Amino acid sequence: QGDIIFPQDQMAYIVEKLFGEGTKFKHTASGVNDIVISYDEKKKQYIIPEDTDLYTFYPQVTDIAETDDTYTVYADCYKSTPPWNSKKSVPVKRVMVTLKKTSDYYNIISIKTIPIQ
Repeated sequence: QGDIIFPQDQMAYIVEKLFGEGTKFKHTASGVNDIVISYDEKKKQYIIPEDTDLYTFYPQVTDIAETDDTYTVYADCYKSTPPWNSKKSVPVKRVMVTLKKTSDYYNIISIKTIPIQ
């Protein structure tokens, strides 16, 4: 457990792939509120706190049950993470969403977090 160290040359490589060769940028720290990615100029590396909730959740539906016009959808929620940290592929929470079908759309009746077993 600890911070994620990201070399400066890797960042330059990614920026070139995204924005084209010859793209100029300044290596520097960046962040919003309490989420900060530090830059160590002497070591030429970025420091990303491992437990920072920088990324959102993405759901993966695991089951759907239907009773009349009511649907119960179960989904495991995973923390979205960059490719270099993809080892964290266990769900962090599970939700149960109950929907009622109307003529034009599905109305959410309830959303509940349920324990992961």
